[in-house]
Amino acid sequence: MDFSLTEEERMVVQMAGQFADGELAPSMRTHESASTLPQEILTAFEETGIGLLGAPDIDPEMPVSFAARVQAVERLAQADGAAALQLWRSAWLPPLATSLGIDGPVHALVLVRDRAIMSWPLHFLPVGGGDRVLVLDDAGSIGLAHVETTPTRALGLSAAGPAACALLEWSQEGTAEAQAGDMARATARLWGAAILTGIAAASLTHASAYVQERESFGKPLSNHQGIAFMISDMAMRVAGMRIMCAKAAWHQESGDTCASTDAWLECIEGGLFVTSHAVQLLGGHGYTRDHPVEKWMRDTRALSLLWGGVDLALDDAARGEI
Repeated sequence: MDFSLTEEERMVVQMAGQFADGELAPSMRTHESASTLPQEILTAFEETGIGLLGAPDIDPEMPVSFAARVQAVERLAQADGAAALQLWRSAWLPPLATSLGIDGPVHALVLVRDRAIMSWPLHFLPVGGGDRVLVLDDAGSIGLAHVETTPTRALGLSAAGPAACALLEWSQEGTAEAQAGDMARATARLWGAAILTGIAAASLTHASAYVQERESFGKPLSNHQGIAFMISDMAMRVAGMRIMCAKAAWHQESGDTCASTDAWLECIEGGLFVTSHAVQLLGGHGYTRDHPVEKWMRDTRALSLLWGGVDLALDDAARGEI
């Protein structure tokens, strides 16, 4: 199992980092307040070519492994997890919908136990201003729902355009092949895990810098044993999240999708741990908009609810599936 990247793949990750630091990070609060990303950001992302990595099949003369793609997504999320969700969703969701036999644009994916009895409206769904929602259930039943959206002020992921979605009609319905359905669930969870990892890594970096600069009783906070242990625990969680994502990427590239659910569950737990502790380490400052850790905690909690959240993933893991 080799997680090392080629020179070309490292360049791709570096390009993602440059875009994240130059385009996403400086306007993080602006995008959150607007509850969307401006067209110039969407256009700039498209021009980088990074979005091409969302397709399952790319140029065979310059293959980019899933491990490299995971690192690129993580790097985007280190700047702004909500923006990364919006940008990367536009990259991977359309080709995934095509693989399931769905035509036309798709703006969100919803995973449920049983599509026939799912409840509407969906009160929180980042659709980025779109109105077509792809629904997939455990039995492989798929449907493309046309929805009426009402923008909502959400706990997190505001830059991804959250909205309440009421069902208008089903335009396409059918049954997905088992392998295609498994890949769809695994793909969503893998990219979600990568975004959670990026947010957690950014939280760790910010909190680590803060406790080294902030003094208490005449010495930096980091010199106090309890603080140092907390930072160490956070660092171990982030390292574990990265390993789980790399392992899931390696397995998915080999056609085995089961590890993606494990990565998703581990990254939800790890992300909630790291971001909440980052807020605690900053004390009262952690709850103010002067520091981004409060946003990262909110985005992590909101992201953990998508694609069936923990409950659906635990059911799949218990059955030894996806």
